[in-house]
Amino acid sequence: MKKTITIISIFAMLISSQVMARCNPELISFGSSVKEVANKFDDKFLFPPDIPEDIPMVPVFVPGEMVCKDEKAFKGAGLEFIFFSGELVEIKIDKISESATLLSWAENLYGVKKDKPMSFFLDRPKAEWRWNKFNSTISYSIQPDIDNQLTESVIIQSARHKKLFEEYGEIEDKALGEETNE
Repeated sequence: MKKTITIISIFAMLISSQVMARCNPELISFGSSVKEVANKFDDKFLFPPDIPEDIPMVPVFVPGEMVCKDEKAFKGAGLEFIFFSGELVEIKIDKISESATLLSWAENLYGVKKDKPMSFFLDRPKAEWRWNKFNSTISYSIQPDIDNQLTESVIIQSARHKKLFEEYGEIEDKALGEETNE
């Protein structure tokens, strides 16, 4: 009897963890090319066919429902795949809603944050925090919108592509320097 209860408990935990974290955009591997990411989706017209190598950063916008069809938190959300030098380095998810739906999804996937800022618990929350994982850093932010809605953002950045982030930062700094000199 005790053995049966143990087996059932383990099985229930496995099923519930799969249901809670059924959608993980990070399953699209960081370092993938635009073409490799496009091949994961039915609608390839959202992705540029060929990107010239002299373009350092390319954002590709995709509706949340297209990335995670069965995930309620992604309904109405927008995802942005960001490529530096032709490699996927960042995934950004934005959503405007009445409650912290992206937070529930993120905590199911990355773990519940126990030390949330006090500003998160206000009627009009404004807060941000991070999860540091082995392959990525995940940032979450929430702030009030003008219509008593909430704007949530989850940014997932590759930890393996730190050099590309630095190179892109240098390109941006140089471009900003040139603009101020004109």
